Order: sequence, then structure tokens, then C-alpha cells
Amino acid sequence: MTGPETAGQVIRVAGKDVQLPPDVYVDQFVISVSCMAEAPCPQAPIYVLRRGPSTIAVEVVTGRVVDRRTDPGHDEQDFGFLDGVIEK
Repeated sequence: MTGPETAGQVIRVAGKDVQLPPDVYVDQFVISVSCMAEAPCPQAPIYVLRRGPSTIAVEVVTGRVVDRRTDPGHDEQDFGFLDGVIEK
């Protein structure tokens, strides 16, 4: 399930339950990826979480961050609720 209705829900990342804040939602749930030769291949599935204009893409199984886009003027800690779950 994706979209604003997922805000505040519990998701599972790297084997741990993660409570999404009320202003964070699952923007996309990626089930297949393409690999590029110059970068490590991401492992699907991947949650793309959105908080305002900022997003973070996290592998569901490993917790590895595969993409992070923080909008200028927003705090780098927009996704601090993932600390202790994601690989940095």
C-alpha cells in the first residue's frame, strides 16, 4: 500500500517495526530494480518514503539507503526516526 493514507503506519525494515510519523508516508513500493555497472545493485523490495518534498529510498530486507533527496531548507534529520534501523 502506498500514498498519503500510509502516514503514521507501521512498516517493517531490516526485520524491525518502524512507526512512521504522521507526516511521513510510503510514496512508492519498488518491487523490481535495474542495476547499473558503476553502482552497487539495489536489492528490491524498496520503500520510498516521503516527508514533504524530501524522500529516502530504503531496502526493505537490509535497511540500506539507496537514495536520499533532502529538499534545501529541510532538515537532514527529516528521516531521523529511521536511526538504528537503516545502514548509513
